[in-house]
Amino acid sequence: MERVGHMQLSLPTLILVSVALLGQLCRTHGNDSFSCSLQDAAGQAAPSLESLAAAQDANDTAAIASSVCQQANATSSSSAPLLEAISAAALSLESESENATTEAMRKLGIHSEEVNEVVSASAELNSKVTAASSLLTTVNSTRATVQSLPSCNATMCSTHASSRVTSRTRRPRIRVAMDDTACDGTDPDQSGCSKCIVPTNLVMTCENDVGRGVNLSVCFDRGVFASRVVRYLTPTSVNETTRVFTSPGVSGSCCVSASAGLYNCECATGYSGSACTQCASGYFGSNCTSCPISNGTVCGGHGTCDDGMAGSGLCTCDTGYAGSSCVAATTCSSLPPSLSQAAILTPSTGTDVGNGGTLHISADSLVIVAGLSSGGDYVGVDVWYRASISASFTHIQYLTYGSSLRMGYRRPVVSGDHQFIAVSDIGLDTPFGDAGAVYTYKWNSDTEQYEFLNQLTSLQTVASTQLGHSGPHITYDGTRIFAAHYTANVPSAGTLSNVGGVSVYNWDGSTQFDEVQYVMPADLVTANMEFGRSKYGLGTCVSADGTWALMSTSVYTSSQGVVVSFKYNGTTYNEVQRISDFDYDSVAHTDGFGRQIACNDDLSIAAISTNPPSMYTYILSRTGDTFTFEQKMDSPAGSTANFGHYAGFVMSPDGYVLLIGDYSYNSNEGCVYMYTKDEGAVSYSYSTTIYTGEVLGEFGKWLAIGSDYSMIATVKYGGVFRVFHFQCV
Repeated sequence: MERVGHMQLSLPTLILVSVALLGQLCRTHGNDSFSCSLQDAAGQAAPSLESLAAAQDANDTAAIASSVCQQANATSSSSAPLLEAISAAALSLESESENATTEAMRKLGIHSEEVNEVVSASAELNSKVTAASSLLTTVNSTRATVQSLPSCNATMCSTHASSRVTSRTRRPRIRVAMDDTACDGTDPDQSGCSKCIVPTNLVMTCENDVGRGVNLSVCFDRGVFASRVVRYLTPTSVNETTRVFTSPGVSGSCCVSASAGLYNCECATGYSGSACTQCASGYFGSNCTSCPISNGTVCGGHGTCDDGMAGSGLCTCDTGYAGSSCVAATTCSSLPPSLSQAAILTPSTGTDVGNGGTLHISADSLVIVAGLSSGGDYVGVDVWYRASISASFTHIQYLTYGSSLRMGYRRPVVSGDHQFIAVSDIGLDTPFGDAGAVYTYKWNSDTEQYEFLNQLTSLQTVASTQLGHSGPHITYDGTRIFAAHYTANVPSAGTLSNVGGVSVYNWDGSTQFDEVQYVMPADLVTANMEFGRSKYGLGTCVSADGTWALMSTSVYTSSQGVVVSFKYNGTTYNEVQRISDFDYDSVAHTDGFGRQIACNDDLSIAAISTNPPSMYTYILSRTGDTFTFEQKMDSPAGSTANFGHYAGFVMSPDGYVLLIGDYSYNSNEGCVYMYTKDEGAVSYSYSTTIYTGEVLGEFGKWLAIGSDYSMIATVKYGGVFRVFHFQCV
C-alpha cells in the first residue's frame, strides 16, 4: 500500500486514479501526446485491476491469487503493444523537444543580432556626442570672436512688408511694430542676422502674460522698456497705451538682436557708431550739429573743432587765424584787439552810404554791403570785396533791382561765407502797395560778382506788409533767410497792422528760396505787437547753422517786452522758452526788453538791450535748451540814455567781443565801447573805448563786426554818411 496524504490506497486503486489523470492530460495536450498513449495502455488493464481490487476488499485469498495470475497473463500478452505505444510517444516527445529547441535557438540568434545592433548604435551615439561637444566648443569660441566684430552688414538688408516683433525678455512683455527687413550676415547671438529693422516711428505697446494689451505703466514699472532693442531710441510721444520711438541718428536700417540691441545701422549725416549714437568727426552736441564749415572744411582747415556729443562745436584756431570758423587770418598782434581806422568807403552813386544802419560784413570779413541813398531815396546796395583779410577792400558791384526807391532802406545782409546776399525792398508795390520783397543774390567765384537769384514774397503778404521791414537775417552758409513783416495776413486772425511775424525761406539747393514757415506765437497775434522786428533790424538773432533763433517784441505787456527762443526740428521752428528781464530784475519796470539782440554764432551767448532813456544790456547764456541770465551792464560813462541805441549793438561770431555804441557821447561825436570775455566765461568786462574824433559824427549809431574783429560803422563825415572800416592791429 502507498500512503498518500492521510489516506491508504491500494495499488489497483492508485492505477485507476492515474488513468483518470492521464485522461485529463490527454484532453489538455491533444490526442497525439504521450499522455494519451499511456492512458490507452492503462485503460486496457483496468478491468483486471478492478477485479483485483474487489478481491482485496473482500479479503478473498483465492480470488486474489486467481486475479493476479489473470493479470500476469494479460500483461504478458499486451506488453508488446504498450511498449510500442510508449516508445512511439517517447519518439514524438523527443521530436517536439528538438523542434522547440531549434525554435529557441533561432529566436536567440535574432535577439543576439538585435543586441549587436544596439551595441553598434550606442557606440555611434557616443561618437556623435563627442563630436557635438567639440563643435559646441568651437561655436562658443566663434561666438566670442563674432561679438567683438561689427557684423551683419545692414547694406545686405532688403526691405519687405511690415511685421511685428515681440521682445520676450521678461513678462509683462513689450510688443514692437516696426518696418523690418531680411538680413544676411552673422549675428552676435546666432548664425544669421536675427532681424533688420528701420527704427523710424517704432510703435511700442505693453502686453500681459496672455497677450492682452495693458497700460504702458505696467511695462514701465517692471523695467521692460529698458530693453536693449530700444535703448538708443528716443520717445517722441506717450499716452496710456502706446509709446512712439525714433532714432534721430539712423537714416536707414539697423540690425537688432536680444543681446546687442541695435547695431550696424545706416547713420544719418553727422552720426556714427554701430547704433548711430555718437557724433561723427566734425559734428557736435546732442543733435550732432555740424561744426563751423568754411571753404568746404571744418574750421576752415585752420583749426580744430570741439566735436562729439559733449562738444561745444567751437573751433580752436591755428596761430594766425581767428573767427568762429578760423577762415579769417587775424591781424591782431594781441588780445583784446586794438582797432584802428583802416579805410573810409564812399558810395558808387548817390550821396550817402550806410545811412539808417544799412550795412553788414560777412563773418569771414571778406565782403561788406551797404545801402545807398540820395535825398531820402534808397537806390540800391554797394558791395566791397577783398581776397584776404590782409588786403584792402575794393568796390566790385552795385546791386539794384526794379524801380523801387526803398531797396536797401533796411539792412542788407551777406552770409557768413559771403556766398549769398539778401536785400529787402519794403516799398515794392506788387501785388499790393508796399507789399515789399526780399531780393537774393549768389556769389560767382569765377567772375567774383553776385548774380540775381529770385524775389521772395510771402503768403502773408497784404498791403503795407513791407516784407523785410527791419532787414533780413541769414545763416552762415546762406541757405536759410528770415524776413520780418510789418502788417500781415495772419492765419486764423486775418490782416493785422504792425503785428510782425517772421517768414522763413529755405534754399532748394539749385535756383531759389522757398517759404516754409511763418513764425508767430498764437497768443501774441495782436495788432502793433511788432513781433520779430525792430526799427533797425535787431529784433531777431539766428545761430550760424540755423538751429536756434531769438525773436522779440519790445512792446509786449505795456512795453515790458519779451524775447522768445525757437529751435528748429528739421522742418519747423518751435517755441522753447520766453525770457523777460523780470526774470532777472526784482524791480518791475517798463523798458522795452528785446529792442536789440546780438548773439554769437551758435547762440550760446546773447546780449539783449532795452529802450531809452534807461538803456541796459543783459547777458544770457544757453545750456542745452535753456537760457539763463548772467549779467546786467550799463554805460562805462555812467549815462545810459543812448547806450546801444539804434543798431550800435553787435557781437563777434565767436562771442569774444561785444561792441555797444553811444552815438550821443560828447555832443553827438559818438563812441563805441568794447567788452571782451575770457574763453568759457559767460560774463563780459569793459576793455576800451573807440573814437573817431568826428564832430557830430554820431559814431556808434550803426555797427557790424566780422570774425577777425574788423568793425564797420556808419559815420556822418563832412555832412554825409560814410562807412568806416576798423582793422585789428
